[in-house]
Parts: sequence; C-alpha cells; structure tokens
Amino acid sequence: MLVVFGVIMAIFGRAFFIWTMSAFAGLVGFMAVIYFASIFGWLQATWAIVVFCIVGVCAGLAAAALMYYFIPIAAVFLGVVAGLFMGGLIFSLIVGMSGYDALWLLLVLSLVCGLLSGWLSWSYKLGYLSFATAIVGGYIFMRGLTFFFGGFPSEMEMIEVISNGEHLDLSW
Repeated sequence: MLVVFGVIMAIFGRAFFIWTMSAFAGLVGFMAVIYFASIFGWLQATWAIVVFCIVGVCAGLAAAALMYYFIPIAAVFLGVVAGLFMGGLIFSLIVGMSGYDALWLLLVLSLVCGLLSGWLSWSYKLGYLSFATAIVGGYIFMRGLTFFFGGFPSEMEMIEVISNGEHLDLSW
C-alpha cells in the first residue's frame, strides 16, 4: 500500500491534492493510533488489536474528512509532515557521516524542519505543494520498499535504540 500510494503522491500529488491529502491524513490518523497503542504495549491481546484498529479507522476517517473540507489546513499539514521527514533525513545523514546519534538532535531537527516547512507551505501554497508532495510521496515509497528489502531502520526503531543508550548501527 505504501509503495503504490507513495508513487501516486510523488507523481500526481498536486494534481489530485484534495484526494491524496485526504488519503494521506487518513493513513496518518490510523497509524498514529496504532503507533501509540504499540508504544504503550496495548496491542498484546487479539481483542485489543481489533479495538485499536477500529479506533484507528475512526481517527483516520476523521483526519481524512478534516483535510478534505479544510484545504488550507491540508496544505500546512503536508508542509509540517514534509519537514518532519526532512528532519529525519538530515538526522540520518548526520548519524551516517559522524556516528553522533543523540535523541535530542533528532527531535530538534524534526521540530525545526517541521515548523519551517509548515510556514513555507502557508506562505508559498501552490509552489510548495509540488515540492512537498514529491518529498512525502518519495519517502512513503521508499519506506514501503524497506518492508520488502529491509535494512533501513524506521524512525521508531532509531528512537528506541538511542533512548536505550545503544549505538545506532548503520554498517549495512
């Protein structure tokens, strides 16, 4: 799903902005519920998985409706998400080149890049949409490929390794 949606968003994101942002917000809403449930260990029982999937679908539908009906919010949301991804990319480059893997650096880079990108998307709406949909779509496509080929840690895995005081191994 990520590979297909990533290609569509990267190539046709601006042309079908309302639909891609609604689908993307729905995906983010669902994944946010599942991530938080996973972080707190609430997905241990089958009934909990079913309940949180239902809650995730409801959150995803609410987020999709919000993006569909409020286009300016969708543009800023896309900008913030693109900035968060760029912050993670810059952090990965720093870790890969220097080996410095402090959690505070990941958080600061993601926050600063997210806020800056959100401001840029508000200020330069149409011009920034092409850039942001390409970045986010390309990232989603790449993340989908890592499920098939592996070897690239997710942001959650990187945060967990760094939080435990371990060294992030990118030797592959």
